Amino acid sequence: MSEQQNALIYSKNVVEVVTLAKEYTAFLERAGEFDQYEFLNHAQKLLPLIYLKGCLLPEVDQLFDEEVEKFVSETDWTYIRNGIAELLGDKDDFYEVYTEKLFDTEGGEQLSISEMLADIYQDLKDFLELYRFGNEESINDALYELKNSFAEYWGYKSVIALKAIHRVIYFSSEMEEEEDVSEQRGSFFNRFQDSHRNIE
Repeated sequence: MSEQQNALIYSKNVVEVVTLAKEYTAFLERAGEFDQYEFLNHAQKLLPLIYLKGCLLPEVDQLFDEEVEKFVSETDWTYIRNGIAELLGDKDDFYEVYTEKLFDTEGGEQLSISEMLADIYQDLKDFLELYRFGNEESINDALYELKNSFAEYWGYKSVIALKAIHRVIYFSSEMEEEEDVSEQRGSFFNRFQDSHRNIE
């Protein structure tokens, strides 16, 4: 690897993605510890950051033809997805209407917040594990793949999930009641940050 390539994989924007990926994946792995409102409220704040940091990922050249190593199995993905689905209940599913010619599906499609979040989890977790344990060449190609998958998959999924979560938070009377209860219990962010520090 050239010095320029080496500098890119340890650049500020990449390190910030790694930090955010750690927070996001830890949050989803502990989804069952939060009530419905707390979970959606925090996801609503994480997703725009994930999208922003994805936009800022640097362009790198792929070094090897082989696909980078994957760490998240189908079982792992299903565990994350089912945990979120159970927490969200009937607020998980939503109907997405497509208007752009970009999509093959005509009209719309039945989707779920849990599936969108689990898909993002898979891409970020795979990258995070390689960044932590891989050599520099593997990290470079993992970054290359993450950048491409952001453009094709998880970037758009973060937008779709955020739109669905926005709908639930602001257009559901049940969410307003949950918010009142959560405020009485204290700041969720303080509790989440304190507990998150304990696992690092």
